[in-house]
Amino acid sequence: MNSDNIQESDSADIYRQFILGKVIVKQTYNENTNKLEECPLYTILFNNLNHFKRFYRHLGFVLEFHDEGEFFYITEQPNDLNEANENAFKVQVILLLIGEYFSSSGRDLELLCEINAGLDEYDITMLSSNSKYVEILRTLNKGKGGGWKEALDYLIKRNFAFRTSVNSIFLSSAGKAFIFHLVQEYAQKNNENM
Repeated sequence: MNSDNIQESDSADIYRQFILGKVIVKQTYNENTNKLEECPLYTILFNNLNHFKRFYRHLGFVLEFHDEGEFFYITEQPNDLNEANENAFKVQVILLLIGEYFSSSGRDLELLCEINAGLDEYDITMLSSNSKYVEILRTLNKGKGGGWKEALDYLIKRNFAFRTSVNSIFLSSAGKAFIFHLVQEYAQKNNENM
């Protein structure tokens, strides 16, 4: 595809998503059909990768692609990564807590990524009643409060999770990639310490 054929409105949408700290995933959740659908912005990025890499480099960013999770995101060029690192750290901590809770309940982490499974109202209540998790979230938010509702909204706003109802979410491919990467790192560190 010729970059001259890229609609300005699509390019602006992509930029807006990235600036808001979101990732652009291959599939998004459609609440009306209760199904995952192809994301048109992902397709535009994928089909015009060289154009967008050059474009974001001119703006001081690096356009990144995570092939395992099938999502795009931007990072600042290596001069000031504080805010990007803070966002990534926050996402990782929230996902790590969810993963620990979910696996300790005896369920396979893969279920976190299924539309008809994920976290439900009971799970969110259990996460909210765990004083250790609440304290970690409070520390993560620098004592400014913010419980599990805010933590889950943080993931949803950045496309690491999708809401299927008021009290039910599941992880996107980006959330899945992050959580399984964290599990892999944890397992590797445990093996090194043995």
